[in-house]
Amino acid sequence: MKFSFLVFLSFFVLEFQAQVRPRVSSSKIADSIYYLAIEAGYREQFQLAIEYFDSAISIDPQIESIYFDRAIMKEYIGDTLGAILDYSEQIKKNRRDADAYFLRGKIHFELQNYRWAYQDLNRANHLDAGNADAHCLCAEAAKELKKTRQAQLKTEQCRLLNTKV
Repeated sequence: MKFSFLVFLSFFVLEFQAQVRPRVSSSKIADSIYYLAIEAGYREQFQLAIEYFDSAISIDPQIESIYFDRAIMKEYIGDTLGAILDYSEQIKKNRRDADAYFLRGKIHFELQNYRWAYQDLNRANHLDAGNADAHCLCAEAAKELKKTRQAQLKTEQCRLLNTKV
């Protein structure tokens, strides 16, 4: 008796999926998984969030900001290389994403890759001149690279933006 009920149930589920699948677009499924990933991130279940992001990307890699959001989760679990790669993917999708440049530059700075940090932070400054943190960190990277004049300019910009707050 139990066996026949399970067979019936599995047949019903398969038939239901066959009917529903054509009506649901890939992007709706990917969007739903994406929202599950965001929700898992809010609950600080970062590994689960990354798994959801991976699933959503496999369905639709063009979802707006998906690589950016996955990079943040990867930073939380300490996967700095993975985060850098995801920020790079986000930048490929949107060359004007100042936040992606800033956060990738911040990681490079923490890893003492000052040349890469300076380039990313400088680009973030050009795209979003109002990011005081980007100016301050860019000044620090310039100091490490012995770029005295750039360090002075960025330090001054950082000071001006921080006094406006």
